Amino acid sequence: FLLKRPRGPACPRWAGAPRCARAAAAALLRDRAVEARTALIEKLTDEPPATPEPEQTADPAAPWSEWRITTGGIGPVRIGDDMKQALAAVSAADIVEPEFEGGTWKAVADDGVSTLFVQPSPDGTTVAAVIAGAEYSHDGIVHDGAALPAAGEVRIGALVEEARSAYPGGTTTHVVASGEDFYDVATRDGRLLRFRADRDAADPAAAIIGITVEDATVRRPLTFG
Repeated sequence: FLLKRPRGPACPRWAGAPRCARAAAAALLRDRAVEARTALIEKLTDEPPATPEPEQTADPAAPWSEWRITTGGIGPVRIGDDMKQALAAVSAADIVEPEFEGGTWKAVADDGVSTLFVQPSPDGTTVAAVIAGAEYSHDGIVHDGAALPAAGEVRIGALVEEARSAYPGGTTTHVVASGEDFYDVATRDGRLLRFRADRDAADPAAAIIGITVEDATVRRPLTFG
């Protein structure tokens, strides 16, 4: 007797071979997507994200160098905090108001150089991002990493490669229009840890000139004109 090979759903004779092949390919892709989604859901169910340990409250009166940068914020300035409370918690010699409504606040330390930037949410009420050091890749200011907060053992002035080793799995980005370069590490809840570089972040000699903590879920949409 003859063994017959299993066959997929037969196509109508009127459909034609090319149309039948496309339909079969689409069905296969759909099935694979469903299988992948199901597998991901099962994995997340079996291995839920670990609950982060509560962070220690930073002392607002302590030197900035003793503050820590985490995905929750920088020192006593926490993502989601009320803006007025956050600004009051910054122990700085000078607070510079934004040039326009909804803009970034700037805190300058007693040394006159070390800076922190606090960006409000779109409605201006809560903290959406905190930046230590340079706000842009080409601000032309030399920031002393020893006087600023650090992310773990990674300080401003260190090589981007150190951030890549300490926080693997991130993304290296170059923005052509603005010349911005950074290494980003995102969490599953939408927090972004950004290491701003003085050149192409993929360059082994690239150095960190700023570190940002941001809630990417409340990022302002780009507007033109």
